[in-house]
Amino acid sequence: MLKDLIAAETVAPEKCAGCGISIRDRYYLLVADRAWHNQCLRCCKCLHNLEAELSCYSREGNIYCKDDYYR
Repeated sequence: MLKDLIAAETVAPEKCAGCGISIRDRYYLLVADRAWHNQCLRCCKCLHNLEAELSCYSREGNIYCKDDYYR
């Protein structure tokens, strides 16, 4: 048990897919199998922040808001 706790603490932090900086925040977003800082998850077209959105869309590695995805 203690071994598991120590191992969990020594795991390297995820790198943000948006900015490339290690994520050390308590909470982060996991979208399209990549980790994101809350403030870094944005639509690649209009740059609208998607942190508070209920859904976002991914195509060819890019993240889109609903409107830009359907355009």
